Amino acid sequence: IQKALIIAEIEKDHDIQSTFFFLLRSDSYNFSEKSNLSAVKKIAMMGHEISIHLDPTLYSNIEDGLQFEVNLFKSMTDIQPKIISFHRPSEKYLNSDVPILNLPHTYQKKFFKDIDYIADSGGGFFYDHPLDSNIFKKGLSLQLLLHPIWWTTEGNTNIDKIKNYLKTRDMGFSEHFAKNCKPWNNYISNK
Repeated sequence: IQKALIIAEIEKDHDIQSTFFFLLRSDSYNFSEKSNLSAVKKIAMMGHEISIHLDPTLYSNIEDGLQFEVNLFKSMTDIQPKIISFHRPSEKYLNSDVPILNLPHTYQKKFFKDIDYIADSGGGFFYDHPLDSNIFKKGLSLQLLLHPIWWTTEGNTNIDKIKNYLKTRDMGFSEHFAKNCKPWNNYISNK
């Protein structure tokens, strides 16, 4: 989430407005942690849209799961989501043009097939580069999916970037642990 804030600040400086989607339930980060929630709210205050990146595999009933996450999102941000995105969408959602709970999703035809879609999933533009796209060159609409980790982490390859990100994250977690556990604080202080 902190890396999304970096991207949001860069975009704001260039008069770009985007929609940032966040997983509310993730082993990668804690959405409700104070600094993360503060970053999400800062992103919204910059004029960007914020919303839910729903992992449908977490729920046996998608509608119930989405309703749970919409309520949770609203209670933490005071913002009603206007659109959602699916995390690792199945074919069912890639081929569905139907909003869920009256919320449009980013894989509907008007966002995914009627306009170009380019993603950096996996750490690169493997199918098309946005700057090489004829749609971009003509100034037409384009859905560009970016993952902040690929653009805000040191490294020459996607694997290098993940390794560096994990090192940074481990150091941050160790510091967190030191603030909350005297034996660990003493241990790292004496290293």
